[in-house]
Formats: sequence, C-alpha cells, structure tokens
Amino acid sequence: MASALVGIVGWVWATVHIGCRGLLRRRHGSPPRVVVRPVLFWASVVVTTTLGAVASALLPR
Repeated sequence: MASALVGIVGWVWATVHIGCRGLLRRRHGSPPRVVVRPVLFWASVVVTTTLGAVASALLPR
C-alpha cells in the first residue's frame, strides 16, 4: 500500500515537472499540423458503441 502511494506521488510529481517546464516540447519539438476530421472520429465512436451494445445484449445472463 505504501509503495503504491509512493508510486502515485512520484508519477504526479514527474507529470507536473515535465508539464511546467515544457520538457516534452523542448525534447521533441512542436507537434506537426494535422487535418481535423471530426466526422471520422464520431463515426468510429458510434460504430464501436453500437457493436458493444449489440455484443452486450447477446451475452448469456
């Protein structure tokens, strides 16, 4: 239990440290420009949700 708490505190500290100092962007540079395609994203969300609901309904109780 104590080791899990130490791990969580260390993870949060590292995340905040990297974010506040901008180390990720300094190391890897700015992200490339990408084309935003919300229709493709939401279509995949709908298909995945529908298939999950159908599979869930077909499972034995």
